[in-house]
Order: sequence, then structure tokens, then C-alpha cells
Amino acid sequence: MAERRQEEIVRFSVLNRLLHLFVMIGFAGLALTGFSLKFSSQTWAQAVAWILGGSCGIRSFHRIFAVLTYGCVVVHLLWLLYFRSALKGRLTGPDSLFPSLKDFRDLLEHVRYMFGRGKVPVFPRFSYWEKFDYWAILIGMNTMGATGLVLWFPEFFTSFFPGYILNVAQVLHLYEAIMAVALKFVVHIVTTHLRPEVFPLDRSIFNGRRRFERGRAGLIGILFFLTLSALGSGISEAEAVAVSPMPLTEEGRTRACLDCHRFPNVHTNEGAKSSQAFCLECHGSDSCTREDGTLLKVSIDSFGKGRHAHEACVMCHRDVARSPHKSQSGALCTHCHGVHGEGVAGDPHLRVQCQACHRKSLFVEYDSKKDLVILSHKDDKGVALALTDHSLPELRDRESCTRCHKAGNKVGAASAILPGKSILCIFCHNAPATLGHWAFGAAMLVFLFGLSGMLLLWFKGRIEGEEQSFHKKISVVSERLWETIFSRGIFRIFSVFFLDVILQRRLLRESVRRWFSHSLIYYGFLGKFVLGLLSFIFFGLFSTAQLSTAMLDKNNWLQAILNDLFGGIILIGLAFAVIQRIMVRPAHVLSEEQDSVALILVGVIVAGGFLLEGARIVLTGIPADKAIYSFIGYPVSTILRSITKDWQGAYGYLWWFHGITWAVFFAYLPFGKLKHILTTPLTLLIREGGTIERR
Repeated sequence: MAERRQEEIVRFSVLNRLLHLFVMIGFAGLALTGFSLKFSSQTWAQAVAWILGGSCGIRSFHRIFAVLTYGCVVVHLLWLLYFRSALKGRLTGPDSLFPSLKDFRDLLEHVRYMFGRGKVPVFPRFSYWEKFDYWAILIGMNTMGATGLVLWFPEFFTSFFPGYILNVAQVLHLYEAIMAVALKFVVHIVTTHLRPEVFPLDRSIFNGRRRFERGRAGLIGILFFLTLSALGSGISEAEAVAVSPMPLTEEGRTRACLDCHRFPNVHTNEGAKSSQAFCLECHGSDSCTREDGTLLKVSIDSFGKGRHAHEACVMCHRDVARSPHKSQSGALCTHCHGVHGEGVAGDPHLRVQCQACHRKSLFVEYDSKKDLVILSHKDDKGVALALTDHSLPELRDRESCTRCHKAGNKVGAASAILPGKSILCIFCHNAPATLGHWAFGAAMLVFLFGLSGMLLLWFKGRIEGEEQSFHKKISVVSERLWETIFSRGIFRIFSVFFLDVILQRRLLRESVRRWFSHSLIYYGFLGKFVLGLLSFIFFGLFSTAQLSTAMLDKNNWLQAILNDLFGGIILIGLAFAVIQRIMVRPAHVLSEEQDSVALILVGVIVAGGFLLEGARIVLTGIPADKAIYSFIGYPVSTILRSITKDWQGAYGYLWWFHGITWAVFFAYLPFGKLKHILTTPLTLLIREGGTIERR
């Protein structure tokens, strides 16, 4: 065993292995989702679309994999900067991936060897083809990243560059993807894993070590050049240009274009303009009115300057092609646009019609039959309004919000314009991936400051019996963690996590009463966190799916039941904890000031949440048959309604009180006794990992 260790060399650090693992996952995901979008007519691509939730789901996954993959590139570049500036390392030399003159000499010597004109060459730590592989993927990732950003945010980039930049980006993105997939899945796999000395898998990228082999060249070079040359083969020019003739009709005659294209294709500019012209034959006249006298003449000037100028009328007004010629639902925005989440307008606004915000008219009303806040067809004096202006307002300012959020409104909205939720709220609510108001950002900074202090305190001790640098300690800990993960001991880690962290086994052995009260609080918060996390994931991936919309809806019966259930469990657990500390007072329980602070904060947060929920039910006028599923919030709303029915102004104060209390609680986590939420699971896992290593 000792001789074998002397023959092994450390080839990849833990960071290299971790980045490679993430790049593997991200690259494979990008290839699968990207080519599924490109070749969407193929059967396999349609199967992928069905699994991932359609084209919207594929796009979401493609972007997630893109962020993951390019994030690895950014981390790698930052590591190189840290390695050069802080660790004073060299970026050139025999152990470097930077090309050198020796690589060209190795290439020539390798070619001579393959033709029987030389000896087996000896390569350094990284051979010339491995450097080629590295630089090809590094340059390719940056090319793919730049063009992908252009395609992801076309409006932003076309405000600086001409429109043809999108065509250039699309072409470069596609062909760079084809070359990258060919290089990785053919050249890289063959030359790395199909060599006789490592077949069927080169484990060095997983364990970081490789046995030192002199002259590892023979077959690998042949495979390298053969696979490169094989990429040039393809179909002949005749096969490439061959086009199958148009099928004949049953009568044997050639099909005419109008046999299929009797109507204009509304997905083209010509078809959209043709559809608009057809509708304007009536809606371009002053005599086009409704029964109540509402003018239905469309102002072509305002429409032509809007964002939907190149869309056919029937793309939005989908139910007008009927008899009688009357729309039952109005323009259906959600056919193309998904509902927005918490981060766009501070709330999903699921009970608000799209046009109520996204039209320039300032008059809205509440439709009790549809249970929606809709765009009013009359002004505040009852005079019919002309529905001619199709231009959309800019919603970046708060003025457009005041059509609902004002004192004395009749649509059940708070008089105050409240900010959106923060990512901090995901522990109990649906939340966007933003910090939101500056108060939540300040709480996050304080939390990160405390967390950094905890980590620095942990790494002040000795590792392997002697004081070492912070960088060395990180390297040793990460190496041990990696070895534990990629060993049979990981199953023991999972067992400890499930029994001691999830089921609270150690606490149960100490005291059943403590376990009962602690578990109620723990499982209540865990349940609310899982709900918030699932809604965040589903809405991010499948924003147009009905399930995602239901998970955002506070009035959904299942959401209402689960939220009140988990919140009620927390309150019961708090009550048991207070009774145990005040009335029972067992000898092993020490009532400390930090315990009181923790119980008060949690109690105020949960109780404030139910008070806020009751005020929301009163304010919005949710029907009793829907509100009753909130079996705690609805009784609270009944009590609040008996006090006063005007909660438009008070709701904002309740919201801020609840939000600030949670921000204080979150910032307090790393400093008080509540930090055991963070440290206890990690301590148990590290302790068990050390036990596995000693065994």
C-alpha cells in the first residue's frame, strides 16, 4: 500500500472536482434542453417537452443549467485570481494548463511516434490535448454565455446594438453548441475514459488522484486524432439538398398553396396585418359601438405604437370569432403571458384582471360575479368610456397603483402601496428571489455578518494537531468532506440526518416533553418552508401551469388549510414550551433570557401572521365559502369585522409590523441561542463524518 501511495499524484483539488461535477450536470442539461428546443418537431424532443412541462419548462431548465454552468466558469476564474494574487502561485510552468512551446514539441513527437518514427513521448501533468480540451471549453463557455445572454434579454441588448445582433447571436449559439457537444461527448469521452489503462472510467476526476504513468501516450493520441477526423464526416451534398416532393391529393393532382393556407398565418407579420385590416373594416368606423353606447372604434395610431402592433387581433381576443360577435372574456393576456409572482408587483394579484393595471384607463371596479377587480367601462359618474386606446402604460412608477391603492377604494385594496416580499419570507410564504425592501436587505447583511463570525470561530482551532493557514484548513476539511460523500459512509450520514435532524431522536431520548414541544415548532416551520420552497420552484419552472398559480393563491383551499395547519402547530408548540418553563419547571431546563427572546419573537411572528390573514379576508371581502378553509384566519376575520370593517389603512401597519418582526428574527439568528438551528445539524453531520473516517 505504501508503494502505491508513492506512485500516486494529486491531480485535481476538491474545488476542481466539485466544479467538474457541476459542469457535467449543467452541460448535459444544456445539451438536452437546448437541442430539444432546436429540434422540437422530433419525437424524442416532444417526449422531453412532455416531461419538463412544455416549451416554457424547457426554457426554464435551460436557463437554470446555463446559470449553473457559467457560474462554475466564474468561480474558476475567481480561483485563478485568488491563486495568483493571494497564494502567490504561478499560472505557467509544467503543472499549468497554459500552453507552452513544449506542447508543440510534444505534438510533433507524438505524431512521429504514431507513424513509427519515434519513441513513446512523456507528457507533463497536463498533456497538449488536455490543454486543448480545457481552452476549447473555456472559450466556448464564454461564447455561449455571451450569445445566450443576448438571446435571453433581447430588449436590453437591442437598445445598444442593431437588431441583427440577435441573428448573429442565434447562429453563433447554435453552432458553438454543436461543436461543444461534439468535442465533449466524442473527443473528451474517448480520449479520457476509453483508454485501456483506465477503461471504463478515469476515476481521477472523482477521487483527485492518479497513479503516475510514464509514457501514457500510445493509443490515446490515435484515438484523439481519429475522433477529430471523424467529426468531419457527414452526408453528401446531394443528400443535404434533397427535398421530398409535396404529396399529391387523393385525386392525384398536385396540391396548391391555398389548399392548406386558406387563411393568413397570424404568426407572421403579413398575416397579423391582414387580420388587423379585416377587423378594422368595422372597428375603424365611428359607428362601431356596443349596446350601451360604448365606442368600439380602435385608434390605429395608438395601437401601431404599442407593444402589440405586430400581433393579430385574434391572438388576444380569442373568443370573438363567434356568433353573436361578442367577446365573453375580453382579451386573454395569460394565453401568452404567465401570471407574475410576488416580486413583480409585490403580490401575484390573482384576483385582479390584467387590464385593470395594464391599460391607461384609471377606472376600475370589483365584479362580484367573477370575483375579480376588472377594468371599468364607465367612469366615476357612470358615463360610458370609449375602449379605443390599446397602448399600454409604463408601470415602473407608483402612480398607476393608486387607481386601486388609495383611501376609500371600493375594490378591497389596502390604501398603502406595500413593497414585495423578500427571499427571506420563503421560510413561511411564497417569495421571489429578491431582497425586496431595504429593511430586509439590512437583515440579510446582519445575518451574513453573524454567520461569517461563526465560521471564523470554527476555523480558529487546530487541524491535524498543528496550527495551519485558513486556506489549508479549508482544503483539509473539503477533502475529508469529499471523501465522505463519495464513500459508503454517505448512507450513514443520510441515516443520521433523518433520525437526528428530521426526527429529533437525540432530543426524544433526553425528554419526551421537550421533544414534543420542540417538534411541534420545528415541524410547523419546516412545513411552511417546504410549501414556500415548492411554490418558488414550481413557479420559476412552470409559471403558466395551473398548479403554479394554485400554489401562489392564498385563497386556494389546500394552501389555506396547510398554512393554517402549520401555523397552528407552531402556536401549540409555543404554548407547551411556555407552560413547561413557567409552570412545570423541570430541573434540567434553565430559563434564560435568550429563551424568552426566542419564544416571544416566534410567538409575535406567528400570531401577527394570523392577524394579518384575518385582516386580509375582511379587506378583500372573500366569500365565506372560500375563506372558511382558513380555519384560523377566518374566525380571526370574524372578530376583526366585529371591531370595524374599514381595514384599508390598518392593513398596511399590520403588514409592516409582521415584516419587520421577521426581519429582526432573521438577523438575530446567528447571535442568540437560536443559532442552534444552523449549528446543530451541521455539528451532527461533521461528528458522524469524523466517526466514519476513524473507522
